[in-house]
Amino acid sequence: MNSQARGPARIIGTVVFVIVLVALFAWRFQVLGVTHSVASIRSIHEEEGKPIEVVSVRRDNLTNHAILAGTVEGIEQYSLVSNNRLRVDKVVHSAGDMVEAGDPIILLEKTASSPMQHSYNKYLALYEDAERDSERMAVLFAEGAVSAQALDKAKMQLQVARTNLNDAKEATDLHAPLAGQVMSVLVSAGETVKPGNPLAWVARTDTVRVVFQAGSRQALSLNVDQPAIWRSPVAGDILSGSIDRLDLAANPKTHLLEGDALFHNLNGLLLPGILVSIEVETGNRQNVLTIPVGAMEKTANGYAVYVLVEDGSGGKVVRFQEIQIGMQTSDLIEVTAGLTENEQVVVFGKSNLKDGDLVQVIDMREEG
Repeated sequence: MNSQARGPARIIGTVVFVIVLVALFAWRFQVLGVTHSVASIRSIHEEEGKPIEVVSVRRDNLTNHAILAGTVEGIEQYSLVSNNRLRVDKVVHSAGDMVEAGDPIILLEKTASSPMQHSYNKYLALYEDAERDSERMAVLFAEGAVSAQALDKAKMQLQVARTNLNDAKEATDLHAPLAGQVMSVLVSAGETVKPGNPLAWVARTDTVRVVFQAGSRQALSLNVDQPAIWRSPVAGDILSGSIDRLDLAANPKTHLLEGDALFHNLNGLLLPGILVSIEVETGNRQNVLTIPVGAMEKTANGYAVYVLVEDGSGGKVVRFQEIQIGMQTSDLIEVTAGLTENEQVVVFGKSNLKDGDLVQVIDMREEG
């Protein structure tokens, strides 16, 4: 290689050497700097204590609720059906009307369109004939013209005729068996009804039941007579009630437990058929020792917390203390053993702690 070629090559080699040297120096400086920084933080913690935030063990009232979804039903509700294919003669009561037991709601035609169906007029004529026979037999018996056996037979025939007439009337005049409110009428005058299909719904709604299904975790916390409330999502009204029924076993197909809660509904806020959410009080503890959920640590033996204690020389250290717990809400835990009121437990800074560590209490709220 001639001298002219060696000149540029020497320059390039020098530049590369300088770059590598600078990179090595920068790497060494960074490593030394980090090591020095870490050592400084560790030494500060050893001398002054690891920073933590604590709260005091205090007494509080705890309440747990289960949120359940269900369908509203009247405390008593039923449908009116006909067993015969007849035309509707008249709708006596409409949706919203209040009815008493025995009130007619829907009247069907009285003449049957088939010999297989009840004929009201036929049974009315038979009843009237039996009534006349019974009255005539009573007169003849009083005069000694017929025997007691003949009179009893006439009375029995009258009773059968009355029963048949009532059956025919029930087949054509659909009455309310119980007092309540007509919730809906599903037919109109002139319409031919289908046997067995509901023609109207009637319910008593001064008290209603909310029929719900609960999942496994909720089901384990439910009991009959537990308090329940419903909050109106519109006006904010609140109705109080309680769990009235729980099935003895979950549905084998859905694995859900069915039950119902009763609510007084005098103002008619809960309407049969609507879907609602209710809150059931599943637990209540009054004046118990509590700590925040974030203070508790899970251990192989159960649960524990870091408790702040004096180290004897004016400093603060932590003690890893096992505890026993009771009821738990979303943010608080009941402590049944292991702590006393006003003791202080660590809530922040636990990740680097171990039993006996020197600590420095920092009030994060004041710093913020």
